[in-house]
Amino acid sequence: SLERALALNPNLVSAFSNRGVALHRLGRHVEALKWLDKALAADPKNATALNNRGMILMVLRRPTDALGDFDRSLAVQPDYQDALINSGIALLSLQRSDEALKCYEKVLSLNPRHADALFNRANAFLQLRRFEDAARDCTSLVRVDPNYKYALGYRNHFRLQCCDWRDLGEERTKIAAGIRAGARIIPPFAYLALG
Repeated sequence: SLERALALNPNLVSAFSNRGVALHRLGRHVEALKWLDKALAADPKNATALNNRGMILMVLRRPTDALGDFDRSLAVQPDYQDALINSGIALLSLQRSDEALKCYEKVLSLNPRHADALFNRANAFLQLRRFEDAARDCTSLVRVDPNYKYALGYRNHFRLQCCDWRDLGEERTKIAAGIRAGARIIPPFAYLALG
């Protein structure tokens, strides 16, 4: 479909961008970058294309470059929640946890029930060894989306890190049931800590 669209209009910026996204989803990241570069050459202030390019750079393990794209995307659209989340992820990978927290807090100020922001802020708190805060975010996340990957397991793991044994037996039962059901409920090393 994108090829047909480009045959009709070889300068269709949205087709450049969408082709880049499609190639990214197919795992053809270097090709995807080329199409997003074409989109951005035609429309340098396309916040979505900048965000998508940054996501590809993250997959290619280029977080500093990705952060530049996320920053440019946010310069165009300061409340772009996906770019804020992705910027936080890039900052976390660069061990800049305090800055990542600010990204997630901005998203949560716009949407307090944003599941990805809660999950990623919990990861930032983990990097900062603020286990109580991380557990609190996982508790909120479980309320927002009880099936969010690893939320229940991480909440339990973070509580154990700060000697909070509340509901430990009940949590273990829920986690064991989730594992039996094939759910991504707890990462393996966190599960080992349950004993």
